[in-house]
Amino acid sequence: MKSVFDDIKMASETKENKVQLIGFGRRFIAMIVDGLIVVFVSFILALLVGMVDVFFGQGVLPWNLIIVLIMLVFSIIYFTGNWVRTSGQTLGKLLLSIKIVNVDGSPLTTGKLFLRFFGYILSGIVASLGFFWVAVDKKCRGWHDIIAKTYVIDLSDDIPVDGNVSFVKTDTGKSWVWLVLWVILALGAPAVLFSGLWFLGPIVSNFLNGLR
Repeated sequence: MKSVFDDIKMASETKENKVQLIGFGRRFIAMIVDGLIVVFVSFILALLVGMVDVFFGQGVLPWNLIIVLIMLVFSIIYFTGNWVRTSGQTLGKLLLSIKIVNVDGSPLTTGKLFLRFFGYILSGIVASLGFFWVAVDKKCRGWHDIIAKTYVIDLSDDIPVDGNVSFVKTDTGKSWVWLVLWVILALGAPAVLFSGLWFLGPIVSNFLNGLR
């Protein structure tokens, strides 16, 4: 015969865990923070490589190409390295108190995080449409999340391994706001990159020429 305590126990076992899915707003801000870090550090590294080339080489490296290659390599190290080290966070995500998790609650693997970074590239090269997908997807997923089978959730939440979970979407807001932010992202990210190469490339080159 069941007791009241048995009913309470069964209810607690079947109770769904509420998890906050992070929408476009906070993820957009975290992306801006991470993007600024990647651009700034990449140009510093390019400057250091250039100084080494001037003092120990012939000083004829193509600076714009070097900056692009360094930015790509540092992006891989920055994103995947931080995701692995902190179990799903970058500095931008840390500031916004959000994190990446597996859809089934299992621990993130290095291979999956590299796959997610590949998804980042795919999300970005098509006018950043893969990032904007977060605003329209029912579970706030970008293309990179869909590819790697991940969610971005609040730092205080966790996905239970038994899958007994109820999702709550955050940063829903007005769709036109996210559309405006997507346009800024789609146009702004390439603009920042190319303007950086256009202006900072010659600055780096002229600075290094002065060291010769």
